[in-house]
Amino acid sequence: MSFSVVIPAFNAAPYISRAIESALAQTITPNDILVIDDGSTDHTADIVRSYGNAVKLISQANQGVSAARNTGVAQTGSDYIAFLDADDFWHAEKSEQQLEALTSSPEAAFSYTALRELKSDGSVHGTSFVQPDKLKDLLRICNPGISPSCAMIRRTSFQATGGFNTALRGCEDWDLWIRLLRHGGHCALPQPLTNYQLHPGSLSSDAALMFTNFLELLHGSLLDGLEGWQKKLWTRRALSYQCYKAALTARASGQRPEELRYFFRSISVWPSPLWHALRYKSFAVSCAKWIQGHRP
Repeated sequence: MSFSVVIPAFNAAPYISRAIESALAQTITPNDILVIDDGSTDHTADIVRSYGNAVKLISQANQGVSAARNTGVAQTGSDYIAFLDADDFWHAEKSEQQLEALTSSPEAAFSYTALRELKSDGSVHGTSFVQPDKLKDLLRICNPGISPSCAMIRRTSFQATGGFNTALRGCEDWDLWIRLLRHGGHCALPQPLTNYQLHPGSLSSDAALMFTNFLELLHGSLLDGLEGWQKKLWTRRALSYQCYKAALTARASGQRPEELRYFFRSISVWPSPLWHALRYKSFAVSCAKWIQGHRP
């Protein structure tokens, strides 16, 4: 029963040591720790080399985080893969507890832990955990917030599903969880054994890009296996929810016209006030602010 740690890194010099140290400090020793330097222009590679044989450095031209993760998996032969983003870090018992969970659940394709979210100053923003019995339905409408850093994946399942889709940007993890769940079960640990670093100005701050990513997924793996009225129902529900999320993102970025457009589309696609009634209140507030701002 072996596992490998795969750390994709791009210009990660400020954080990479913390990630590596947390992997080295695991209560069960990984078979190998691989850092995939995805075309960094800072001192990431030099920092990784300072760990000598304890960490294997693989350098490649910049291809994106999905390609970097896939490269790492291809270089390992372990039974399980644990991904760790270069700016995140683990509790010392994470790997041991996940291995125990996966060994006890041979049907599970992957396991995940709760997340402790950290602000840029190191303070705790909060914790998040996806209840395992709600995961399937959540995946049909949104990315439930399972970071690759909190997951451990059975290698055979990862290979069977084709790994990360390198054509996607911003929802590649969402896509992978969908495909893994169809390949096998899952198990979850409610303890916050993964520390997830929040950053201002992240990819999710771009409403249009976020929505484009969702549409790619909607026309891809999102609703595979559904037919007829069920597929139409979940399509409208997912589209409505993602429009709502895009509206909130546009609001946070001060993009008032985009905010109103996404709110309107969310309600028109799924007008029922019984589902996510907060949309109507948010839309009304946005309209009032827009009118106020356009008074002569």
